[in-house]
Amino acid sequence: MRFSFLILRMFLSRNRLPLSGDMPLSHPEKSPIVRIFRKHQRFGGIYFAMAKLLIVEDDESVRTLAARALERDGHNVTIATDGAQGLDTIRQARGGYDLVVSDIRMPEMDGIEMATAAAREFPTMKIMLMTGYADQRERAEELNGIILDVVQKPFTLAEIRARVGKALSCFA
Repeated sequence: MRFSFLILRMFLSRNRLPLSGDMPLSHPEKSPIVRIFRKHQRFGGIYFAMAKLLIVEDDESVRTLAARALERDGHNVTIATDGAQGLDTIRQARGGYDLVVSDIRMPEMDGIEMATAAAREFPTMKIMLMTGYADQRERAEELNGIILDVVQKPFTLAEIRARVGKALSCFA
């Protein structure tokens, strides 16, 4: 109960919702806020609601597929079309993303360059990469400690949702 309440407090503060007011302390489960909180996806026993995600992908169809799947899980998704735009977006948000999901092979700046630059400026930022190329996957393995995972493309909606959920649960 205490751990669940801690997670609820984090959910409320992240989404700028009041903790007191309409939540009776004797029966917090009756609060409308708690009911909203409980509707969200559950991964590994921990609730994740409205994580702030950045998707960096040059292929519009993959970008749209991933964004829609993750928005359906209740996440706040921002998109960028290449690594340079992704890095600019990260800088504008001052590294305020819960997770960055990026393709590796992109024009102008690839995902590995972007991940390296973002990790240098924001060392606590969590990054997950995607690729359809075996050689790019091998390059990504050199970034151990910077990236959480590499997702093989093509992926299903269920797979990207599960991998993002797992990545988010790594640092709840």
